[in-house]
Amino acid sequence: MKHITRLEVPRIKAGATHKIGLLVEVEAPELSTTNLVRNPQAVILVVDRSGSMGDGRLELVKNTIGEMVGRLAPTDYLSIVSFDTEMEIHVPVRQVKDLNPQAIRRELVALQPRGGTNIELGFAAGMIQAGLAPEGVESRLVLLSDGHANTGHEDPAAFAKLAANATEHLVKTSAIGIGEGYDERILKSLADAGQGNHFAAVKLDEAVA
Repeated sequence: MKHITRLEVPRIKAGATHKIGLLVEVEAPELSTTNLVRNPQAVILVVDRSGSMGDGRLELVKNTIGEMVGRLAPTDYLSIVSFDTEMEIHVPVRQVKDLNPQAIRRELVALQPRGGTNIELGFAAGMIQAGLAPEGVESRLVLLSDGHANTGHEDPAAFAKLAANATEHLVKTSAIGIGEGYDERILKSLADAGQGNHFAAVKLDEAVA
């Protein structure tokens, strides 16, 4: 780091009291991208595709995933699963550099709202994918849902226990509450116990952030 200091005036009268200004210029070194290194991580996106995700909610999720995938490093790992009262694996956990973006887009386009909401089933499917990440790679399970569970576990405390157990296997849980009027109880419990984050998202930029 380089700095330069300059007085406002070159000289002052001896023995007199004066107020003078001091200019300080600081030049930071250029940012080196070689210093910005992080370990690869596995991102497991768990998508609620139940009937309550209509009215634009599921479309918001699809667009969010499209934006998020582009921000991952080639050395990261990605998996995408969806759930209603059944679960479906759209992208098995693979390194980002080996994925086909067009194939991911086709999978996302085909998602349509249907059925009930079994968040427990979706979380379990995400955990299976997280377990397939290479040994030592930390996983982040991200649940995108309106939180309205109506089958399987519905008690926030039960979900907190699931997320807490997941951290013992290097899996942290974050949750994005989709749309206005989402139920934050389950999502907040998962994120708090899972050492992750909990956000509300009504617009695309909020979800991606």
